[in-house]
Amino acid sequence: MAKTALIHAFMLVCLCTHAATTFWALAHLFSRRAFGTKVLRILAVVGAVLTFIFLVVFSWWRGHLPLTNLPEALFLLSWFILIPFLIMDYKYGMTGLAPLVMPMVFLLFLAASVMVGHQEGLRKEYYSGLIITHIAFAFASYACFTLALAASLAYLIRDHELKSKRQFRVTRVLPPLEKLDFIAHRALLVGFPLLTVALVLGGIGQAVFNLLGESWYTDPRVVTAGITWIVYSILIALRLALDRRGRGIAIMTVAAFCIIVIGFVVFRTMQSGHRTGTTPQVSIATTATPGPDEGAS
Repeated sequence: MAKTALIHAFMLVCLCTHAATTFWALAHLFSRRAFGTKVLRILAVVGAVLTFIFLVVFSWWRGHLPLTNLPEALFLLSWFILIPFLIMDYKYGMTGLAPLVMPMVFLLFLAASVMVGHQEGLRKEYYSGLIITHIAFAFASYACFTLALAASLAYLIRDHELKSKRQFRVTRVLPPLEKLDFIAHRALLVGFPLLTVALVLGGIGQAVFNLLGESWYTDPRVVTAGITWIVYSILIALRLALDRRGRGIAIMTVAAFCIIVIGFVVFRTMQSGHRTGTTPQVSIATTATPGPDEGAS
């Protein structure tokens, strides 16, 4: 029971920290006081550190990295989103994006907390270093694309304000258009190579382990990943080759992210080869001390 209680305690502390950060970020929309920005940054950093500790403890409790099912993936993705946001904020002062980023982090962690212990595990091949690296690169790319999404949404809000010639109260904390476009551009430049590496590693993993069977090209995740890569490659080409900027690119960035979300939902609701050979996961609420072999079976 001690391990289970420890996991629950860390989960609750992380959830409360992300909730407090989200509340402060939304309240920050109505204030530009310096102490508000400092507190927001401190809360975000504390949330990232606590989430990392939770992931370490969770991995120790499960006996494997948190990559084997949906709630574990959401836990990890929430942390992956925080890291590039904190890096960008440290380098370029992007605290104004917190009202868009932090709610996503909180909702991901909340959803994972609700679902944990009620999902199926994956085949043992998914615990190989190759597949774990593939998943890690994919999550890192999704985190960068999430930051690009936040910057693009803020860009569209700020652009609408300027075109309507009205001052919106909530836009006072948003960075200027030039900085928002710069952040979206940087996030895409980092995220796209990460996604490319993830796809290459996924292809190698399919060749080695044949996880998806002979009809791998019809798997929803494969189709979605391919479409996502094509859309983001077009975005990169428009930005680099044609030097396109502005509202149109921001809309395309939002649309590209929607493809990821739709594909993720499709993957979880349709039967695919990824579900072949799954094994029951241990319930966090009912079992106290599962061993490492149990998590990897």
